[in-house]
Amino acid sequence: SFWQEHKYLFLFLILAVLIRANGLNLALVSDEASWTIEINEMSLKDISHIPHPPIMMFIYQTFYKLFDKDMIVYRLVPLIFSLINMTLVYIITRKVYSRKAAILALAIYTTSYWATQAALQVDMDGSSLTTMYLITGYILINYTNTTTHKINTANNISSNKTKIIVLLGITLGITLLIKYTAILLFAIAALYLLIKERSIKEGIKMMIKIMIPVTIIALLSFSLFPLWSSLTNNPLWERTLDHTGGVYYLTIVRPITYLFLWATPLLFYF
Repeated sequence: SFWQEHKYLFLFLILAVLIRANGLNLALVSDEASWTIEINEMSLKDISHIPHPPIMMFIYQTFYKLFDKDMIVYRLVPLIFSLINMTLVYIITRKVYSRKAAILALAIYTTSYWATQAALQVDMDGSSLTTMYLITGYILINYTNTTTHKINTANNISSNKTKIIVLLGITLGITLLIKYTAILLFAIAALYLLIKERSIKEGIKMMIKIMIPVTIIALLSFSLFPLWSSLTNNPLWERTLDHTGGVYYLTIVRPITYLFLWATPLLFYF
């Protein structure tokens, strides 16, 4: 049955909630307090003071209104995204490796200090942004597995790949609407497609073939934000660019800086 097949997922989700529930009433610290101020003051007509795209602000404010403006809802939002992330980790690990590996991944995620902190932090990086990264990974895995599925006919494969490309583009566009550092996700997707092919030449062809339409769809999805900002005379678009240090720093310098600081031994030095 479905319960027997996925009982460990539900058990670890319950355990994760029990572990994290005690932290829902923790006092807001540093940037968290800034978020609450912005959420309370935000309206559709005037949100120019928000230094990020508005998707997460809308989600936080919706929860805040639904639950009678209880302070606990600030941490409830990242907790919900954390449970979604746990489920995605389980699904991806099971698909790529095995059921035992997926259960082990759940155990690590449930008890990990950093995962617990991310599940309670009023922000976007460890919650919704992580969710979109995991969804992107799942879509990429499904794309590369499409051609190896024995049941699929050539027409079905072509149709499925087209749908996946469109879905991947929309997903990347939405991720950018959460936070601009998601620009790194384009490079990650491109590198994944590159290494999945048998040779570098085939990998480059595949990467170009897929990433060009994906990037176009992602930018079209993302363009709704600056278009809305322009049509409503709301300076939020320019505000977010100023907050991230400008277009050049945002798209080139900052991602490379993050890569060298967080993905290399330089992390230990700093």
